[in-house]
Amino acid sequence: MTTLRTPLSHPRFAAFLRLYQVALAVLAALMPLRVLGGDCASTHQGRADMLVFAALAVLTAVVLGGAALGDGDRHRAAGVAASAALTALVAGSSLVLPLAALLGALRVPRSRPMFILALVLAVTAVVVAWGLPLQAQRFVQPEQFVCP
Repeated sequence: MTTLRTPLSHPRFAAFLRLYQVALAVLAALMPLRVLGGDCASTHQGRADMLVFAALAVLTAVVLGGAALGDGDRHRAAGVAASAALTALVAGSSLVLPLAALLGALRVPRSRPMFILALVLAVTAVVVAWGLPLQAQRFVQPEQFVCP
């Protein structure tokens, strides 16, 4: 089995990224509050796209939290995919949040096969996290898009 060695594989940097993934998991867990609170809470609560967004945010938080608990290649691959999904979820909000979420994907697996699997999972996670809320918007009535 081939091991990837990068400057990012230093133990101190890996420990920092694990703590960073925990912080990202907390951020992802708090994202559904954006749907439930705020100025447009009355129109957002019944929308299918907002429910899918909230469910994806909670799932991303769980996967990121689990990925931060271990240092194996499986944990690292899950962390890369969850960070990519979080990047896609917050892509429309600002410029800083997607870059911050993408930083969590730097803790890559050490073995080459798991690295390739992590890349495939990251692309799949971005497509799902971006596409599911867009597809769920088809079930939203036009008057639900207006904020009172």
